Amino acid sequence: MNKSILIISDTHIPYHHKDLIPFLKDIKKIFKPDRIVHIGDEVDKHAMSFHDSDPDLPSAGDELKQSLPIIKELEALFPKMDLLDSNHGSLVYRRALKHGIPKAYLKHYNDFLQVSHNWKWHDDLTIKTPNGPVYFCHGKTADVLKLAQSMGMSMNDLPEAVSNALTKDYSGLMKKIDEKKKGEGGFRP
Repeated sequence: MNKSILIISDTHIPYHHKDLIPFLKDIKKIFKPDRIVHIGDEVDKHAMSFHDSDPDLPSAGDELKQSLPIIKELEALFPKMDLLDSNHGSLVYRRALKHGIPKAYLKHYNDFLQVSHNWKWHDDLTIKTPNGPVYFCHGKTADVLKLAQSMGMSMNDLPEAVSNALTKDYSGLMKKIDEKKKGEGGFRP
């Protein structure tokens, strides 16, 4: 049973926050999670977007080259991780589908991101916890209440749980990190 799950989201590597890795190291050290879930958009793939791309940003190949060292650091920190398929993460596959390229011609996420098979991608994921099942997905709907209800999951305690997480846990975390970083030239101003 999973007691402590670290949820990471929308890192958008290589356009990630400069303190992503130090922050996650501190989170891991303080909370000692027994499971890691990345909700998606682990890499940005801006150059492959279906939207207009900024011509001054790196090409798709250069963006991947810039992403790989950060992905390696993330894998070293979290050698086992569940990741969810996402709009940015799946751009390679969506582009291939649009242009009629069969999946057999494509590399798996693990291969092009050069990570072990201990990183597992999922369309969605349900994890059993001491408080009941928790469902994870990346952007299936804006109405999470309706989605949870359609899956037979309770949302009765959500407002209190979210409130506790945002006020008590998060502020406590930032206080612990600030205390640890004080005098070290830490990442918080």
